[in-house]
Amino acid sequence: MRIACLHIPRFAVEVERQRRNDLAVRLILIGDAAVFDCSLGAEASAVRRGMRMSEAIGLCHRAVVLPPDLPHYQRRFDEMLDFLDGFSPEVEEGGLGTAYLSLDGLSVDPQPFAEGLIAPLH
Repeated sequence: MRIACLHIPRFAVEVERQRRNDLAVRLILIGDAAVFDCSLGAEASAVRRGMRMSEAIGLCHRAVVLPPDLPHYQRRFDEMLDFLDGFSPEVEEGGLGTAYLSLDGLSVDPQPFAEGLIAPLH
C-alpha cells in the first residue's frame, strides 16, 4: 500500500494568517494559559507548544497573542479533507493539519501528485 502524508506545520497560525492579512509577517502566539500554536519566528525565540503563555510572552514580547479558535481550525481542516477527497480514494485525518492519503489505484507518480495537491492549498 502506498500512502502520502500531507502535513501543514503550524496549521492554526496559517489559518489565522488567512483570516487576518495584518498577521502575514508578525510573530504569533495562539493560546490561553498555554501556547496552543506559534509562528516559526516565535519558535526561533525558544517558544514551544504547551509552554505557559506568560513565559512565551516573556521570550517573544512583540508577538500578537490570539485566543485559540478550535471550531474554526477544525472547520478549515475539514474543508481541506474534503478537498483531498477529490484526489484520493482514501483520506484519513492524522490530527489538525495532517492527513494521510492512499495512493493505491492512482495512475500518477507521487511527485506530480504532491505538486498538484500543494499548489491549490497555498
